[in-house]
Amino acid sequence: MLLLLRLISFVVVTLVAGFQSARVVRSTPRMTDATIPGRWRLSFNLPARNTNVVVTARFADDEGFEPPQGRVLFNLGEGEVDVGRWLLSEDPNDRKDGLWIWGLFAEPLYPFLLMTIPSDAIGLPEGGQLAVRVNHKARPDDDAQLLTRGIVSVRRRESISADLVGLSSATYDRDTDLGTVVCTPILARPIEEASRPKKVADGPAAGE
Repeated sequence: MLLLLRLISFVVVTLVAGFQSARVVRSTPRMTDATIPGRWRLSFNLPARNTNVVVTARFADDEGFEPPQGRVLFNLGEGEVDVGRWLLSEDPNDRKDGLWIWGLFAEPLYPFLLMTIPSDAIGLPEGGQLAVRVNHKARPDDDAQLLTRGIVSVRRRESISADLVGLSSATYDRDTDLGTVVCTPILARPIEEASRPKKVADGPAAGE
């Protein structure tokens, strides 16, 4: 009988402790980090347009989407401007990256970040959309930089006949390479030595 009472007491204490622990976990808000944190310097080198442009960008997340995606924000001197969209992407030439869906990988592999921005966002007057494909660090345990460099193309929508007599047509996106882009993280500005309070050494008293 005594053994049974001890067993019941142990079960009750265990259940109460588990309930309290679960209550603490549920009351703690879940912190989410930005997929592409911080600000980035995007250096566009476009020989096809004889243009070199440097802009400061931030990649804002749309919460709750898979693959991760969101808005591209450029700092044009008067605050941030929403100029386009970004999306993490698998390698279109190596579809085995998508096997994470079937539980064959612990996490998805996204070796590319795709951006779509209007050409006038970087000062190209021709119009149209720019399609940018940037190399993205796929594995979190890799020490490589999150974004590195990529290809910039101009994207134009074209129509083709879908039958021999021309009664129907189909549209597709045609990309023409313009150049490259290099992505560099912008670190927080260090405290300038001149702005730090300096201790003034005591000089000789007047008259000495």
